[in-house]
Amino acid sequence: MPSGEGSICGGEATILIDAHPGDHAEVFQSVKKSLDQRQPGVLATFITRDSEGQVSLARHWVVNAVDSGMPHAKFAQEIEKSLAENKPNLLKIEKGILLYLEPIYPLPHLIIVGAGHIGQALSRSEGHTSELQSHSFISYAVFCLKKKNILLFL
Repeated sequence: MPSGEGSICGGEATILIDAHPGDHAEVFQSVKKSLDQRQPGVLATFITRDSEGQVSLARHWVVNAVDSGMPHAKFAQEIEKSLAENKPNLLKIEKGILLYLEPIYPLPHLIIVGAGHIGQALSRSEGHTSELQSHSFISYAVFCLKKKNILLFL
């Protein structure tokens, strides 16, 4: 990179674009099934670059790192940490092999119960999570802090 064209923070970014996501359809189906069952997990992607520069991916859906049957099960501790902290992690395993750990959680639900006109207003509110936390709304709502999945009972 020519001088002066680096990132302003001095860091680096690695961008991976999967040209063939269909190759891992079975893994993505496992992710969907787990999320439908409200079970979080970690999408573990092994990224391998061969001597000719070709990149290949191997993906695994890990719900329980200890019993995952995943290759390189020695990464169970890193998988559990990534899930517990809800932070992705990129591990350099050896030359040409990376392991990207991406924790994925089911979306939380918001359930608004009672007081029809208040429930309707809350379900439309952009800032409803902070409104629900105020003591004046607690008697009208039971909630789990997310606004996209809304059940409204009138």
